Amino acid sequence: MLTAQEASPSSASDQAYAHAVDLLRAGQIAQARDDLAALLRQNPTCFFAYQAYWDTIARTRDDQARRIQAADDLRFFESVAKAERTEDFYRAFESALRLTGQQDRAELVRREELDRFPKGMAAQLEILDAARIEPDPAKSVAMFREYIRRFPDNISWTESAAHGMFLKIMLHRDRFGPSDLMDAASLWEKHELVFIRKFGNPYQYYDCLKTVADAVLSTNPGMAVDYCHRGEAFVEAEWPETTEFSDEARRDFWPILLQAYSALKRWDAALRLGSVIEPALDSGAYMSAPSDAPAQAAARAAYGAALEATGSIDAARRQFGIAATLDPKRRPDLAHFEQRHPISGTALSAFEASWRGAAENIKAGREEAARKQVLASEESVPATPLRMRDAAGHPVSLAQFRGKPLILSFWATWCTFCYGELAELNEFESSGGTEAAILAVSVDVEKEKVAPFAAQRGYRFPIAISDGSGESAYGTSSIPQLYVLDAAGNIRFHLEGYPADGLFLDKLRWMVGAAASGAPVGERASHALP
Repeated sequence: MLTAQEASPSSASDQAYAHAVDLLRAGQIAQARDDLAALLRQNPTCFFAYQAYWDTIARTRDDQARRIQAADDLRFFESVAKAERTEDFYRAFESALRLTGQQDRAELVRREELDRFPKGMAAQLEILDAARIEPDPAKSVAMFREYIRRFPDNISWTESAAHGMFLKIMLHRDRFGPSDLMDAASLWEKHELVFIRKFGNPYQYYDCLKTVADAVLSTNPGMAVDYCHRGEAFVEAEWPETTEFSDEARRDFWPILLQAYSALKRWDAALRLGSVIEPALDSGAYMSAPSDAPAQAAARAAYGAALEATGSIDAARRQFGIAATLDPKRRPDLAHFEQRHPISGTALSAFEASWRGAAENIKAGREEAARKQVLASEESVPATPLRMRDAAGHPVSLAQFRGKPLILSFWATWCTFCYGELAELNEFESSGGTEAAILAVSVDVEKEKVAPFAAQRGYRFPIAISDGSGESAYGTSSIPQLYVLDAAGNIRFHLEGYPADGLFLDKLRWMVGAAASGAPVGERASHALP
């Protein structure tokens, strides 16, 4: 290999590395590995490329092969003079030491990096980590604020620090005044804007505006209105040029806006907005997930207050009743309303029955809307073969599962979103879901963690470990990814991510039923499945 003085990172090396990263994101793991190996042979001082290279070795071979390569690269790292050691070098050097089990030496290397680069990335990360875990909210906020003051040019991490500071104040309002929350909100928004102008990702700014609007609603409804209006305007301006949200994302601000109008006694505005929201809520197509129940109940109570204030007592009673049905915390609102407008006997019984019926209709409408959406996504595409092994090292192929539908899930032990999906797959398996087989394919770099993890969580379906050879067809740069194959091995459905909407098992049954039915694609969306 060349010495550090004989080669240095170049724009060509940067481009080669960027291309390899693109291959990784596209799931072309073996090609990325070969390209990274070629890059490092030509320019071994591309220290930023080593970690990705070692990871591709683990993905396509095994952890032992990764450790052997890291140990081999260590010999070059140790030859680099201290004066030539960059931050990228230290990250690669420390990682190689940890991969080869030399934890004490890794700590010494880390201390050396901190001494040589007191304002470097490792030092900055140490400050941020300390701020996040600091148990005293006031000290934590001060640490975040100090980080932002000292490192304004690190756009990504100052945004993270401003976000962390806002969340800390929001979660510990008893330790801070209302003005502290407002100031933190303004600071977070400011840094969020800088971030998206530099890196894109407009969803982050949308989420910032929505989070702040909801957080300040109870203490400053006027400010909540302002943030909602800015959020609506931002969505309107940005949605044609991004796939991160649609124009319907404007509706996400409406429940907050309705509550703010009601708190401000802006009854005309609350009535107009409530009259638009109510049909969507009643249909079950809007804010009907179990996790949405408190927010929907709050919006209905706000609409009920506006109806009551303008003399529509029966309509208000309906909103308060449904709100109390959706969220028990809203029962005092209903009780106070009934004290102001008492009814009894058959009239009360009729209203109570209507509230329960409305809640049942919302649930049914939500399920029907979800069923139609799932079935409308049906396709028929031959599944790309995969080379895999189970935890014992035995070969596994998709062909082994021919003859009935297969639920194919891509996951990893480090993916927290995957845990919910796998738990529900376990429930599907336990509830007698014998009409379909299940195969959960791990895309872990550290393959030795997979079997103990699966055993600890009691997964009862087969677990396979991919070698990265065919993942490009399955979008595994973002997990979880779930596919439903028919008996002939064709992909019929694809779910990206795990929405905790309470309908996952229903969606599985709808997709499996469609894949098993033998009916042509597209002929099931118009009628109910058993």
